[in-house]
Amino acid sequence: MRVSILIFLLIAGSVQAGYIRPEERLENTAWEERAMHLGADLRCITCQSQSVNDSDAPMAVAVRHVVRSKIQAGWDDPAIIAYLQQRYGTHILMTPPVKGFALPWVLPYLLLLASAFVIFLYWRRRS
Repeated sequence: MRVSILIFLLIAGSVQAGYIRPEERLENTAWEERAMHLGADLRCITCQSQSVNDSDAPMAVAVRHVVRSKIQAGWDDPAIIAYLQQRYGTHILMTPPVKGFALPWVLPYLLLLASAFVIFLYWRRRS
């Protein structure tokens, strides 16, 4: 039983490590740390629910290559993200920015508040 739990934990830990190949890694550890941080914030366009660090899809490999080449070229993180957004749209971000009218986000709470107020008035008149 304990052996199977240990094997499960080892497999789960290796899956969590992602699909970064050794030949993709940058020699400069600070650059590699930046690339890993950026890759965790970028979505694999092919997989839709994984970051580019966690995917082995050709698209994710290409995005990781772009990120690492831009870091080596001296680009800063916001410039790299802006470049990828311009190229692939905001869908590439794991947490895309909220834009536009906020009513669809606020409307359920407003309806809940209004119905609670109506119920309060009803109970107040009744007693």
